[in-house]
Amino acid sequence: MIERERLSEIYERFSGELFRYIYGFVKSRDTAEDLLHDVFVRFIGYSRERDVREEGIKALLYTISKNICIDHLRKTGRVRLEEFDEATLPQGPADEAADDGYAARAERLHELVEAMDADSRSLYTMRVEMAMTYREIAERLSMSERTVKRRMAALVKSLMLALRSGGE
Repeated sequence: MIERERLSEIYERFSGELFRYIYGFVKSRDTAEDLLHDVFVRFIGYSRERDVREEGIKALLYTISKNICIDHLRKTGRVRLEEFDEATLPQGPADEAADDGYAARAERLHELVEAMDADSRSLYTMRVEMAMTYREIAERLSMSERTVKRRMAALVKSLMLALRSGGE
């Protein structure tokens, strides 16, 4: 777990830029302030369960921010699922009209990920949710970076096909 003093330093260092990032999603000062608070609450919880590497703090904070914003926008009906590829895992916001099928597609993606074998689910989590690089994943899983890239490509392809076809 991160010490209280270190957490204060992290907040001072990143809160301004995270606020601007979040505001870009939600376009509301009050909502952005609330979501920024949620980001740090989730960050604290995450740091209690896992070791947080110093060099990964900024990326982790941005990943948490993005996910919280997407959750918020999904709940308020302001997000659409756009083209699905690795660059959009998880999905990003759009300023267009709400898409009634978005929640169903997002839920379907969640179901597909949960149904994966443990290795694939771990790979997905490390790459998409934790925003780890291929190199970091390769080191953690003791495999080549090329193997990680190939597996991730196959994983994304299978998810895309399942989402487009509606099947598994």
